[in-house]
Amino acid sequence: MVFKQLIEHRILNITDESLSRHPHFKAGLSPYEFHLIEHSPATSQNTSDAERHWVVTFKDVSLDVIATALELRLPLYEGESPDQALDACICTSGLDIP
Repeated sequence: MVFKQLIEHRILNITDESLSRHPHFKAGLSPYEFHLIEHSPATSQNTSDAERHWVVTFKDVSLDVIATALELRLPLYEGESPDQALDACICTSGLDIP
């Protein structure tokens, strides 16, 4: 995952148990998730309409990011069927899924 044209990032000492203290909690934040904050005051201070505000919640911290875009970079897995491609992905990632 890569944030494009990173403007600002902050790591907040807000845990999964204290998530209600996050300034954007009322926007629907939940633990262990990736959130896009719509109409964030953090982006309205800046001049570009292309700016976005993401909040990523973890066990021990929360990450706030202001950037213009988010790009997911995933490797290409091939197989003769979708099941084979998925198996290749799971084996390569080191996941132990029966």
